[in-house]
Amino acid sequence: ISAEESSASLPPPVWANTWQENFSESLTFNGETGTTKGVFYYDWTNVRHNIERENGRLDVICGTVLPNVDTKCLQLVNAGIRWMVFPEKKYCCNCCSVAQGCGPLKPDWLNGASYIGQIKENGIVYNKWNKPDGGPIYYVSPASDGQKIKRINRIGSDDQKFDISTFTTSVDESAFDIPEYCDESDLCGGDVCGFFRSLN
Repeated sequence: ISAEESSASLPPPVWANTWQENFSESLTFNGETGTTKGVFYYDWTNVRHNIERENGRLDVICGTVLPNVDTKCLQLVNAGIRWMVFPEKKYCCNCCSVAQGCGPLKPDWLNGASYIGQIKENGIVYNKWNKPDGGPIYYVSPASDGQKIKRINRIGSDDQKFDISTFTTSVDESAFDIPEYCDESDLCGGDVCGFFRSLN
């Protein structure tokens, strides 16, 4: 990706209320790096999302709930709870609640981001922003359609590269189904979920 400087100021995009898009991801966790693929399902209207990774081992939440295990992991927000679902293990636990700060990102979560300029990749022009949140988060979307996502790069943690050809505002409803083996009283272990539960 080659960068082109721009002095113009451009407000960051606001997400569509419902969408889904495939991504590939590079992750760094506990000094280990790796890659995975997944799908991001988003439904702000019903306060739901599902970040589905083929392998959650190096995700900061999946990897603390079920440490050192290579297996599929879903961060499923539905019914007011962020469920951690490991379907290949038939395991599910309650990480934290929407009230404790574990809900989906708001559509306007990029408010306050600084516009960096435009970049080009394979002849397509994209806009790029920096959203500070404990560290820089670089966000990239097509100049022709700001609601599509090209990249979310959380420096030092994870770098999600989205396939804009898979973006759609028609979301697969089954992606939000809570498995029958999920039980609200089964609280997830791990520092991250425990931290959020301590907030309320």
